[in-house]
Amino acid sequence: MMITGIKLAVAIAAMSLTTLFTRAFPFIVFGGASRKPPAVVTYLGHFLPPAIICCIIVYCFRDVPLFAPPYAYREAISVAAVAGLYLWTRSPVISIFAGTGVYMLLVQFVR
Repeated sequence: MMITGIKLAVAIAAMSLTTLFTRAFPFIVFGGASRKPPAVVTYLGHFLPPAIICCIIVYCFRDVPLFAPPYAYREAISVAAVAGLYLWTRSPVISIFAGTGVYMLLVQFVR
């Protein structure tokens, strides 16, 4: 299947409009900063991000061998690096990128 210029333009337009809609939707529904969102939205905004992060962590570690060689030492070192850097810098970006770098180095150079 060949992608033509028209198909590409339609796909880009659809993605752009979808992104614009998802960014503008809360302002349309809640009227900007003048109206307070419902309590359930505030609750979800407070508790959903940590729950999603927990789901991502479980998903990422689902196939890691804990009781067979190499016993997930690379993953444990990387998680410790991420946690330690986050506690030290309080910067999620720095800790995630550095932890990813540590993991990549361990996978490539340590057997």
